[in-house]
Amino acid sequence: MTLLASTGIIEFLQSHSSTPLDILFYGATAIFSPLMLVVYFAILFWWGDKKRWSFGFTYIIILSFSIILLKNMFNLARPPKKFHKVEVSDMGFPSGHSSAIKGWSGWLIYLKPSRWVITFGVTTAIVVMVSRLYLGVHYIRDVLGGLLLGIIFVLSGILYRRRIHAKVSKLSSKTKIVFVLVVSLAMLAYSLFCEDHDTKGVMLSGLLAGFWIGRILFSHIYQNSPFEEALTNKEIKRCVIRLLIGIPAVLVPMVITQLLESIDISIYSILSITYFIFIGIGIIISFVLPQLFVKIENRSLKNSEA
Repeated sequence: MTLLASTGIIEFLQSHSSTPLDILFYGATAIFSPLMLVVYFAILFWWGDKKRWSFGFTYIIILSFSIILLKNMFNLARPPKKFHKVEVSDMGFPSGHSSAIKGWSGWLIYLKPSRWVITFGVTTAIVVMVSRLYLGVHYIRDVLGGLLLGIIFVLSGILYRRRIHAKVSKLSSKTKIVFVLVVSLAMLAYSLFCEDHDTKGVMLSGLLAGFWIGRILFSHIYQNSPFEEALTNKEIKRCVIRLLIGIPAVLVPMVITQLLESIDISIYSILSITYFIFIGIGIIISFVLPQLFVKIENRSLKNSEA
């Protein structure tokens, strides 16, 4: 255990630091954070099979929240601050980035097992895990623990898809919404009343509720709509349009939540507002933007017929 919680590998990596490595590892940590991986699943939801990627979106939220629970449960400290190259505030074990990237890339490989996807997924996971050591915010213990958690979640997700998903999909919409809201509120309660008032947990609980409220509403309103075909369309132009519309629509509200910290109100008020903003983001992802994509698709079909 001493070896796994040693700073030796951190010192070795940092002794070989350079500008290119700084750019690579700072970048990997920033663009593959657990919350950003949720955004990437939203993009895949807009581009691909919405049933498949709805599960992926939910899966990465639950994985990210499990990381919060485990960090608080184990309560294991990070390496000394003198090694930190980025600012962190929570506990060290398991590594959230390592867990999330392994879970994300593993699920991606399971759904799209092409040579390119496997290469991308494995390479990305390795770079992100090494980045956490290079930046001095995790011991090797934390990274390996995160890797193990990610693998467990991938295997659990596959088992769920093969043996349980078909039964759950037959539940009524009302039952699904009630269940999701109960889970979301339980996540919110934990995040509000845990020792450090976990903002990430509040964000994830809001996203989960908002996404499924919007998802179920959309399914009822737009049954057999062009959106079914549009999401599986490989036309690059349409994919780019969805990306250019979707990313700002999701990231702008996220930025607004960061500004709440500068307002002179209580922490509970900030967290409550954050929860409802992220419910809104979830609805934007699964209902508002898909509606917009339907209208764009309908207009495109009319223009092609004219």
